[in-house]
Amino acid sequence: MGPKITSRKTKKQAREEIDISPRNRTISAERRIIIERKNEKEPCPAAELVVAMNAAPSKANAPAHIRIQKVEENEKGTVTARTGPKATGLMALNFKETLMKAARGVDNNVEQMKANETWHKLKLHAVSLNRYYHPDNNEEAREKGLSQLKKDIENAYPEIDLPLKPRWLLHPERLRERANSITHSTAIITLRSGEDAERIRKEGLWIYGKQHTIDKYIQGGPDAFCEICCGWGHGTHRCERAEKPACLLCGSGHRTKDHKCREERKACLGRSCRQLVKRCCNCGGAHTLSQMSV
Repeated sequence: MGPKITSRKTKKQAREEIDISPRNRTISAERRIIIERKNEKEPCPAAELVVAMNAAPSKANAPAHIRIQKVEENEKGTVTARTGPKATGLMALNFKETLMKAARGVDNNVEQMKANETWHKLKLHAVSLNRYYHPDNNEEAREKGLSQLKKDIENAYPEIDLPLKPRWLLHPERLRERANSITHSTAIITLRSGEDAERIRKEGLWIYGKQHTIDKYIQGGPDAFCEICCGWGHGTHRCERAEKPACLLCGSGHRTKDHKCREERKACLGRSCRQLVKRCCNCGGAHTLSQMSV
């Protein structure tokens, strides 16, 4: 007999079969349930909702760890319920009808409940530019390649839920310039499931006959520093001034790693030394960028 073939669950089947057993560890975002209300201007009876939403699942014989710990309303009027540490919002929503009926008993403004989704972004390396990149000025043509990448992933891994179309890590202009000399680049993919994201980070993905490695993607915020232009708010891979580098030591038009000592000492390459004439590339002051107070 040949090896036993086990069919994979589709993403729809995976959603329908939520594991409600206690978790050893959950993050705050997973434990939240969004409560939509008709009239957000009316005060929310938070304490009464907690009592009602805990009494109902108890009567419905829900597992003891699936209980509401807290209901709160933020400044924008958004109301969220938070489960205990061993449950998630998706677990609690297995008893959605019971929870809705109980909540409406103390607040007739309650319209809907849904899980607070936290999507997971990953870097997919060595993606074929020949198959997935179309450097046309026509946006529709450019998006066609990324749509094909999404389709190929979903066909190979039907259990993975990709709520968004992939995008390239590099800035469009930089990718266009480099496409003449490289054959592969990195794309950003977004997964709905944290468990799927963690699994493929370890295992990688097989797409278009090739295994791809996966890394976690960290979004560049206002504190992100670019080593090319020495600017803030973006990383090196998203720099729009790649053709105009700046040195954070002397302020000249080269990258910091290429900075040379005035006496051409190899040991001083990319480093500060006694021969350095300090100049800030941002303000022109007599200091290095790294000496600026934040």
